[in-house]
Amino acid sequence: MATSSSPTPVATSSTASQRATRMPHQTPEETSHARHIFTVAARSLQDCVELLQTLKEAIVAEQDEEEHGAKKDHDGNVGEARGNGHGNRNDNKTSSNGHGHTNGLTHVAASGSLLSRPGSSCSRTSMQEIHHMSRTGSQDSENGEQPLPPQQQQQHTTKTTVVPEEYKGMVENKAAAQAAAAAGLIVLPTCKKSEIYTKPSVLACKGTIGKHVRHLHDHYRLLFETYPPAQGKSADSEWSVDYDKRSREVPMETDMDFAMQELERLQFLLERYRDPSDDSVRKESNGVPSDLLHPLTLQATIDPVLPPVNFQTTFGRELWFCSLHAVHHFAMIKVICAEFGVSLKDGFGFAPSTIQSQKQQ
Repeated sequence: MATSSSPTPVATSSTASQRATRMPHQTPEETSHARHIFTVAARSLQDCVELLQTLKEAIVAEQDEEEHGAKKDHDGNVGEARGNGHGNRNDNKTSSNGHGHTNGLTHVAASGSLLSRPGSSCSRTSMQEIHHMSRTGSQDSENGEQPLPPQQQQQHTTKTTVVPEEYKGMVENKAAAQAAAAAGLIVLPTCKKSEIYTKPSVLACKGTIGKHVRHLHDHYRLLFETYPPAQGKSADSEWSVDYDKRSREVPMETDMDFAMQELERLQFLLERYRDPSDDSVRKESNGVPSDLLHPLTLQATIDPVLPPVNFQTTFGRELWFCSLHAVHHFAMIKVICAEFGVSLKDGFGFAPSTIQSQKQQ
């Protein structure tokens, strides 16, 4: 559910002109600063476009790497066929990357699965720890030694045991899976970069990057599309927006190219209408209002058992909400990208007040 914070209850008057008279007066300097929200909102859309460009670059890089690896494997096979055949290259003790297969854990490393403790970043050390624990457990079983009872195991570790059932099958060897569980590790699914936009996240409540992008875009879209002139009505007509009437299962969620086009379209709209002195803009009958104090009514579902309620607000206040709401979802997207091995630029997903606070420290 997405609602604006701390809005003022709607007044009994029904006309826009009567409501507008109660809006606070702004000095020219305050008006200039407030109009910067057009730039901030446009920038948030641009940040989202750049995010998708980063993902597309990661996809291209992965494809190039796969093509290079396939060529290298082909050349290696040709060389092997021409060799004298000495040595068993399919020995069970050595894999193509030099790791042993004695406990099945190498399958996890080779598949690209990540194992990480809750609240920590995945590292090679974690993989080595699990490899050692699994090998030790296998050797103890071979020597006739029994593993420690659960009560004693609990004394040796305070980590939370979290291995989602749907991902346990990714570890072929049972001893390796048990070792991962005993160490309190989360086994994350593999993800090709070409799937990253639609792959459900384990760490972010099975959300996808595509759904987050569609969701933040919907708020901007609904704010602009409900503007009366955009619907062929007079600018003095009642303006009402309901962010809960969002679209779902649409191309924005699955098609990055389509998403980029829609984001850039709204970005262009904001950049075009942020200058109220532009005569060509003022003569147009649709688009977005240049007046940030233009009144509108927010319809919000604040409780699933109650009908929507109305709040009085302004276009400027809702534009600010949409931009801050986008930053919140950028933070969630950043978590998903980190889960799937894609790094984003510093500051992405940070609210303006957070960045300001960090600079003051």
